[in-house]
Amino acid sequence: MRKVKIMLVAVICLVAGSLSAQVSFDGCGRLIEDVEGSACVFFTPDWGGTYVLNDYGDFGPGDYVHVTGTINWFDAVWCGTFQLVVLEVHGISECPPCCVNLTGNIDGDPDDMVDIADVTQLISFLFMSGPHPQCKAEANVDGGPPDIIDIGDLTALIDFLFVTNTQPAACPDGGSDPTWGIVDHTGCKGFEGGESAVDTTLDMDCIEYAYDGKSVLSIKHINAGFNCCPVIAAHIDFEGNTIIIEELDSLFNGGCACLCLFDVDYEIGNLPPREYRIIVIEPYRYMNDPVLDFTVDLSSSPSGIHCVERTQYPWGYYE
Repeated sequence: MRKVKIMLVAVICLVAGSLSAQVSFDGCGRLIEDVEGSACVFFTPDWGGTYVLNDYGDFGPGDYVHVTGTINWFDAVWCGTFQLVVLEVHGISECPPCCVNLTGNIDGDPDDMVDIADVTQLISFLFMSGPHPQCKAEANVDGGPPDIIDIGDLTALIDFLFVTNTQPAACPDGGSDPTWGIVDHTGCKGFEGGESAVDTTLDMDCIEYAYDGKSVLSIKHINAGFNCCPVIAAHIDFEGNTIIIEELDSLFNGGCACLCLFDVDYEIGNLPPREYRIIVIEPYRYMNDPVLDFTVDLSSSPSGIHCVERTQYPWGYYE
């Protein structure tokens, strides 16, 4: 009887062992080439480890890919001097960056909200053997070494939410680079009577702004001075937390012998919510007139207007 029990236990352990030998995989990582020159392409998931894929489709070394599949711990191959476990691929596709703008969305909230739930998940991961954050980059809240998620990140997250409101670190490489464009403009106010969106007079030079709370900043330059017959043009540079809008008087057929005021609408994308200095360089500002130059914290003041007074032509000319 004792022998039967022992055999039964042995069979159960063997079955359990065979079941646990295969685990599902669903995550992102980088394909890297074997430096020793074998034909293997290694796959390094975000949360560590190195595997050999049985199929990597049209992708190659350097690509950041999303893989679903099965890891069989008893299935290994030799790659040069390394013996690595095979990850049997069920699906492989490009993996877009999971962290955009600022870090802190550790629980993967679809609206990119950072709140107490993120603190709870990070505590669970660090101290209670909880699940990995869905996006490792989001958990690097203190901006330290990207492969190390530790108490410093938890401290930075708590500090942001409950103490000093200091912004979390930016995502790797600052997320995507900011984008910008001119989306609309009025006609010459002297000829067509263009109207501002707010109550301003023609001796005011203003920037009105509105931020969507995530990444898009809309800017309206009210009473921008250009030639009467321009092709409205500009260039926007980003130097750290400074946004420089340089407006260009690109003339059509040599322009006209007059100046006008226009309202010009810009849109800037991929802009994290933090403090920025906005400077507007205008082609017809008189040397001693004030520059449109102000600082705004988009995380606490998502909309507003900043104006300076001008009395030189073309400002105030049609009143």
